[in-house]
Amino acid sequence: MPTTIRKDFWQPLATVSFPSGPQGLSAYQQLREYRKRHEHEWTAPRCKPRKLVGRELRDQKANSIADLAAVLLGQEKIAAQHKAESTAKQTRIEQARQQAQARLATLIAERKEAAKKQDLEQYKALKREKMKLVKAMASPEPYAALHAEYSSLNDRRAPAKRGLGRQRGSAEKPLVTLDGVNIAWANVLDAEFASTWPRGVVHKDLSAAGTRVRNVPPKPDAAGPVTKSEAVVDEVIEKQALKTPKAAVKESKEPEWDDRTTMQRLVDRLRFGKGQ
Repeated sequence: MPTTIRKDFWQPLATVSFPSGPQGLSAYQQLREYRKRHEHEWTAPRCKPRKLVGRELRDQKANSIADLAAVLLGQEKIAAQHKAESTAKQTRIEQARQQAQARLATLIAERKEAAKKQDLEQYKALKREKMKLVKAMASPEPYAALHAEYSSLNDRRAPAKRGLGRQRGSAEKPLVTLDGVNIAWANVLDAEFASTWPRGVVHKDLSAAGTRVRNVPPKPDAAGPVTKSEAVVDEVIEKQALKTPKAAVKESKEPEWDDRTTMQRLVDRLRFGKGQ
C-alpha cells in the first residue's frame, strides 16, 4: 500500500500466517505474479467505456482471493510430496541403522576371532571399519553417512565454511506444510470467491482476533473528562460569540412626548398659541 494514502481510506481484506518464513515468501511471490498477469493479460471490450473498464481492472478482490486459494492448493500438493519423501527417507534411515547395528555385532565377533588367531592385520582392518561405522551411526542421518551421500545435518564444519565444494547448493529446502496456515478474514463470506480451499487451512474472523477492520480513531466518551483540545475549541467559540462587530449599530430609543416633529410643533402653536 503506498505511503501517500491515509490508513483510514482502506481496510484489510485478510491476513494470512504461515508456519515458516520461506513458505510465506514463496506464496507472496506467486501472488505478485498472478496479479501482474491480471493487470496485463486481458481483452478490452468494445462496448464498455474506458472509465468503466479501468474500474473493473482495479477491482481485483475476487481474483486475489481465487489466487490465494490456488497458491495454497499448490502448497498442499508440495506438502503431500514432501511428506511422502520424508516418510521414505525415514524408512531408509531406519533400515540403514538396523543394518549398521547388525554389522557392528558381526565386527565385534570377528575381532574376537582375529584376536584369538593373533592376526594383527585383520584385527586392525576390523577396528578401522568399526570406528567408521560407529561414527556414521552417531550422525543425525546415518543413511547418508553409510552410503557416502551428502546431508546438511551431518555437516559438522563451522557455519562460515559450509556451502563450499560439492556441498554448494545442496542444502536441504525447508519442508512445506499446511499445519499452521491461518487466514483471518475481515468478512468471512469473502472466502466464497474461491471454489475450493485446502483442508488444512484454518479460517478465522479478523475482528475476533483483536484487530480492527478499519484504522479509525476511537470515539470519545461523552461522560469522560474534557481533553485539552476540546477546551481550546470551546474557548475560541466563546471569544467569537462575544466579539463586537467593526461597524457599531446605534441603538434605537423609544419616542418620547418632547421629541416631536416640526409639523407637530406647528400644529400645536396654531391650536394653543404656543409651542411646547
